Amino acid sequence: MRYLICIALMAATLLPACTSGPSHIGNPLTLPGRAITHGISEAGYKARRAKVKDFVARNKAQILSDIAAGGGAKLTTAMTLACVEPEKQSPLMTELSSNPDLYAQEDIEPLVVALMVHGK
Repeated sequence: MRYLICIALMAATLLPACTSGPSHIGNPLTLPGRAITHGISEAGYKARRAKVKDFVARNKAQILSDIAAGGGAKLTTAMTLACVEPEKQSPLMTELSSNPDLYAQEDIEPLVVALMVHGK
């Protein structure tokens, strides 16, 4: 029985190396660790997105005014909550100001999505 387990582990370790090109699966022995890492990362993203969505819901009018004015405190706070890096803030401002009707809708999702897409 031990012999079969050893053979199975060796095969699982070596099979990805036998493929002719890159594999999207990778080494099967690393899958549990990658699953845990992904779960932690996803939980962090969801928590950050919830904070951004809550902030946008409470301050939408001021954020829209800041977009129309080319910047402001509430918009800066929303970008900070979404972890938008300084070099990505200018392209985000261009995106937000070029589609005022999209972001002025009653639904806040387009604005939240724009912030999160530009965040890290």
